[in-house]
Amino acid sequence: MNRRGFLRTGAAVTGGLLVGFEFTPKASAQTATLAKLNGYVHISTYDVVTLLIGKGEMGQGTITSLSQILAEELDCDYKRIKTMFTPVDAKLYGPMQGTFGSLSVRTMYTPLRQAGAQAKDMLMQAAAQKFGVAKSDLRAENGIITGPNSARATFGSLAEAAAKMTPPQTATLKDPKNFKLVGTSIKRLDTRRRSTAPRSSVSIRSSPACCTPWSPSAPCSAAR
Repeated sequence: MNRRGFLRTGAAVTGGLLVGFEFTPKASAQTATLAKLNGYVHISTYDVVTLLIGKGEMGQGTITSLSQILAEELDCDYKRIKTMFTPVDAKLYGPMQGTFGSLSVRTMYTPLRQAGAQAKDMLMQAAAQKFGVAKSDLRAENGIITGPNSARATFGSLAEAAAKMTPPQTATLKDPKNFKLVGTSIKRLDTRRRSTAPRSSVSIRSSPACCTPWSPSAPCSAAR
């Protein structure tokens, strides 16, 4: 993967590994700059993967589908991915911030896979350096990297060291035949939160200039 569309910052800024990317329709894809980055993947030192995206979730399944794509390439537990949504910004996102026409998956499928592959490569570099082995001797699965002689490290424990690694010129994407998550039906990540409707998910706004019409009713059915 070409590094032009990605940004990494050190642990001093984020407390872990941060990979930024740009998602745009293929028809208008451009060379990304810092100002154009509109998606981020952050791996914290306490093993939480955060996906910051400029999309919405109104019940279509955006949270689950995008977490599923990222987890596939990153080789982490999709249930441990925390999704955060950005404020509306027409200049940064244009019409792509909307959630319609399956555009969340269509515009973010490849960029998310590339971001996950790049982040995993940097984590593997950090693990290889820590264990004193070749990167090819390591394996990543479910947020853990293992190696020879029972060597083992979580993504979180490697995040700060990974932030100091050189981003790969190209990050090899998985062969679709090896997919474990993409293409499968998994449980929605937001079902419980939406079905129980916590107060924090509801916004009630009123205006003094807004009048709500109402119709009085009699206290009993026999009243006139």
